[in-house]
Amino acid sequence: MSIQVEAAGEMLAGAAVAQEIAGGNGAGAEADASKHAHGACANCAAPLQGAFCHRCGQAAHVHRSLAHLVEEFLHGILHFETKAWRTLPMLMLRPGKLTREYIDGRRVRYVSPLALLLFLLFVMFLVFSLTSPTVTVGEV
Repeated sequence: MSIQVEAAGEMLAGAAVAQEIAGGNGAGAEADASKHAHGACANCAAPLQGAFCHRCGQAAHVHRSLAHLVEEFLHGILHFETKAWRTLPMLMLRPGKLTREYIDGRRVRYVSPLALLLFLLFVMFLVFSLTSPTVTVGEV
């Protein structure tokens, strides 16, 4: 239970820091983003002509709020890429075919091996941290 309380406290501290960086009430981030939408690209300083930079491709509207960060995190988890839904079942049911397709050059349909490894390591450590018993100093 204390881990969840600590995590909630860290989230609140992060929110306070993000709000302070954004300019106190968060209005600074929105004004800053709208300034970039009509001026220069935040990435390469090219003049913007639409919703995306014509030189580097970055979106003109850069979200800098904690709410957007949470939204992106949830989107990444709940709307798991289509590539992952193709890769994971093939990895479990037909790993040889997945490997052969990757070696033969048919790679666009599947998640890259390095990205898949890093994601699965993250999931493994998350599961271990949530399921491992906590040991206090006196119990050792």
